[in-house]
Amino acid sequence: MNDKIYKNDYYIYHLEQVNWLLEQGLKPQRVGIGKHGDYYALFERNQETEDIINRWKLHRRAIQQGIQE
Repeated sequence: MNDKIYKNDYYIYHLEQVNWLLEQGLKPQRVGIGKHGDYYALFERNQETEDIINRWKLHRRAIQQGIQE
């Protein structure tokens, strides 16, 4: 059993990433406006979110490599 304790939820300000996370089925705990006036979505930090965030990193890397080629 994985009893890992996660600290600090994810505040995501990159709207393309927020949209992708929503498409993957994650639901934000809150959506708001930051102190500089930019929008953010708050996602709970847990194993599911960690896994999907890691998939996002691979997804972005693949896109960036495709553009650079």
